[in-house]
Amino acid sequence: MLGIREVAALAGVSTRTIRRYHNAGLMPAPIRLAGRTLLKWRQSEILTWLNGQS
Repeated sequence: MLGIREVAALAGVSTRTIRRYHNAGLMPAPIRLAGRTLLKWRQSEILTWLNGQS
């Protein structure tokens, strides 16, 4: 499971950009932990998404 910082680092963008992508539905949906505050993504889904961005 990847946090927002790890996803941003893999994508080469800021955490703010990841939040924008998430809010716009442009990336895989995260798993919400601790209610609404903690977002985690499956590494396999993020890598597939990033490979499809090329």
